[in-house]
Amino acid sequence: MDLTILPKTTFDFGDLKKSGDGAEIFYAQNVVVVPFLETSLILRIHSATMPSGAEVTFTAYRSAPSVDDPSIVVRQTSTLFTQKLIPAETPPLMKAVLIASSTGTGATLDFAMMPSYVVGGGPFSATISALLVMKD
Repeated sequence: MDLTILPKTTFDFGDLKKSGDGAEIFYAQNVVVVPFLETSLILRIHSATMPSGAEVTFTAYRSAPSVDDPSIVVRQTSTLFTQKLIPAETPPLMKAVLIASSTGTGATLDFAMMPSYVVGGGPFSATISALLVMKD
């Protein structure tokens, strides 16, 4: 089964005016993968404009939403994986990550990205889409 968790979207990170990390952007939350033996994340970088020293870090977390208190996000603090997009990479490109079969058992997954910027670097944007490929 294929599930689009992020349709082709352009992110403009140009508002980052200081060195360091921007806020984490969660583009998919509470994705149920329990019924599947294997889950792979396919990130498609359609285009990117990045100053030297900038990067976008993609991560996933286990999460366990509660029906008793749905307003609280219960998320594991350590990431399941980290993939980076750096200026030296030329889009279009794909990054694939296999998420082990036991990764999502008893939980859901949350997917995020975080831009990191260097002052004075210039325009910073990326057009990205993401797909989960799940096998039972």
